[in-house]
Amino acid sequence: MVDLVHAAFAAAEVATSATPEELTSLLTAEGLLTASAADVVFTVPDLIRALMRRVTALDANLAEKSPREALGAAVSDSIGRQRSDRREGLTEVVELVLELRDWHVLERGWARRSVNVFIDVPSAIETYLSVPEDVLAKNPILTLARSAARRIDSTRTRLGTYIVPTLVSPTDFSSIVLPEMHVLLSAETEHRLTADEVTVVTMLEARTHRLNRENEAALNVIEVGRERLRHVGEGEPGPTLMLQAELNLEHGRNLVVAGRFPEAMRVLQRVVQFAEIYAPNSPHPLLAWLVETALAGMGHGHGSDMDRNLERAREDARRFGMAALPDEYTALCIELMRSLDRLDLDAAGQILIALAQAKPTQFLGPIPHVLRSLCFVYEGRASAAAKLLVESPQSPGYSVVKARQAFVFGQHDPLWTATGQVLAGDEGPRLKSSAMALRADILHHEGRSAEVLEAFVDMLAYCAITASVLAVTQLSKAARDALIPASADRSEWVAVARSFNSAEITSAVLQKRLLELPETSPVSPDFQTDLTPTEQSRLFAIDSSKSIAQIAREFGVVPGTLKNRLSALYRKLGVRSRAEAVAYAHRAQQR
Repeated sequence: MVDLVHAAFAAAEVATSATPEELTSLLTAEGLLTASAADVVFTVPDLIRALMRRVTALDANLAEKSPREALGAAVSDSIGRQRSDRREGLTEVVELVLELRDWHVLERGWARRSVNVFIDVPSAIETYLSVPEDVLAKNPILTLARSAARRIDSTRTRLGTYIVPTLVSPTDFSSIVLPEMHVLLSAETEHRLTADEVTVVTMLEARTHRLNRENEAALNVIEVGRERLRHVGEGEPGPTLMLQAELNLEHGRNLVVAGRFPEAMRVLQRVVQFAEIYAPNSPHPLLAWLVETALAGMGHGHGSDMDRNLERAREDARRFGMAALPDEYTALCIELMRSLDRLDLDAAGQILIALAQAKPTQFLGPIPHVLRSLCFVYEGRASAAAKLLVESPQSPGYSVVKARQAFVFGQHDPLWTATGQVLAGDEGPRLKSSAMALRADILHHEGRSAEVLEAFVDMLAYCAITASVLAVTQLSKAARDALIPASADRSEWVAVARSFNSAEITSAVLQKRLLELPETSPVSPDFQTDLTPTEQSRLFAIDSSKSIAQIAREFGVVPGTLKNRLSALYRKLGVRSRAEAVAYAHRAQQR
């Protein structure tokens, strides 16, 4: 403690030859010592004393500062030199900031701990909310931190609890945008941005574009920001590892939305390196990384990795005192995909209930629609699934969905070309297995038994890599009924079952579930048509015993609207009624 006081006064250019009486007088005047009148005993205030035990060095470039300013600089230097996973002394530092009014301490704290600072020091919520407006106007990092403090304070009011781990998971920090910061990245202003500020502004601007579904613009902004960081002035410090990790996390999210899964995995790996080395005992960005990596794995087809990452995310969340993950909705979507991968429809139903109660996230695009459509297909409600697919925006794998629809309506040549592109590309084993399933179905329909079995077994090899039988479900029921028994003893089935890492999932269980599945291709592949996908889904729907009112409910419209749309369909087909339209479709199938 004495060493620090001397260092602080040395930085303030106080004569080192000061007598004890002179030094005591100065310390008392600065509020760094207090005196008890009864015993004439001097004491150090509790907060300062606790802090003194930990601050052992002081930056030499602190001349012309008062002792109080020098102490603030020493505090800032101390927090800046801490490892990111250390919390000792943080409470004292944050509580001292308001007295010192050294806001740089808060900036350094956020740059190194980010959201974790609220768990480390619950009083940090009020401290960040207390930053003056004139300070915020010049500081993007503190502006972001104060916005995060507002978010968690709002959650605290809504839930009526002061337990911070309980507050962190339902607070959506990942959608904070600050429009007033956007011009800073490209504009030439008097205030030159530090590397940390460039990193924060880049992340915020990219996030805004992503939430507005301007994915390409978001990726371009990240490249501009990285270029700025590559030209940081000589001798200037680079961005902190925490802020770099947050920018990589944003970059990874945009790559996932764009369907560039291999790139996303590589970028997210950098978040892994930071989280596991520097912040292994903090929820951010560890939990976000685990969920995002599982999401990237879902698109690319790394089923076992998805299971492992989600299981670890759940375990770590419980370790941090959280009842749910910070992005619970995304995690539930991934778990729904895994339940469908193994055709556990009971589990899928339970997850759908939980999804309906969870707060939706803004950057999943069509994924929830695709997953719900699969559930509809497996329930035998193909028309509702078709409506969801044709109305959702394009997404990774959308070309395979369209190729399958081309197969259903007899467009063989475009399907073969499209699946060839998928198999030759870098889309990952999930899409490759789907493409191979379409080829197997074509060959089965054409009666080429030797070739179809070879294609089916090749598809199973992709399924083992993906840990999913999703591709098998895309086959028509006739193809499944023929090919599953014919290949039942093949070792590829054992490999698929083993990929789920569960004693309950065997090749026999998977084969039974697949054979019990209802028809997923309700129209013969001989049906040639120029109908649009929406018109095709309506024709699917009326070829059933359902009433117009029931079909309208599935399509989310009133019966009158559906009747008008069906009338337009009848005119296009040259028929006058529902019965004639169905008969037309059946005749087309037989040609």
